[in-house]
Amino acid sequence: MVIPLKDFPKLRETELNGKTISSTSGYFDPIHPGHVSCIMESKKFGDILVVIVDGDSRCVNKKGKPFIPAIDRADIVDAIKGVDYVIIHENPNATNCAEVLEVVKPDVFCKGGDRNDKDRNDPNSGLKVEADL
Repeated sequence: MVIPLKDFPKLRETELNGKTISSTSGYFDPIHPGHVSCIMESKKFGDILVVIVDGDSRCVNKKGKPFIPAIDRADIVDAIKGVDYVIIHENPNATNCAEVLEVVKPDVFCKGGDRNDKDRNDPNSGLKVEADL
């Protein structure tokens, strides 16, 4: 289910209480088998999987016009088995998804092999586990 970030705290409080939440993020533009593999592996780390899709304005800042609009990328990600929630991250000034993670508060944050130490989120984010896939 694609949901706005602002709706997640209430959802977490009412429906996800006591469940382990894993999360991953990416542009997914275009989505490819490596992305799907990373998403499916991320599900193994929690009861609930939240996928953060970088929005169109973030794509423009990174590589120019997106190949696929964010809402379509979010819908494609949402169709992957094991994905429970998708949030579009649309802050063009952000360098990572730390502000979304502060709201989602996942127990585990998973990322694929294309990350390096420079791309990591704030080590003081409060994450219990950060898994490299």
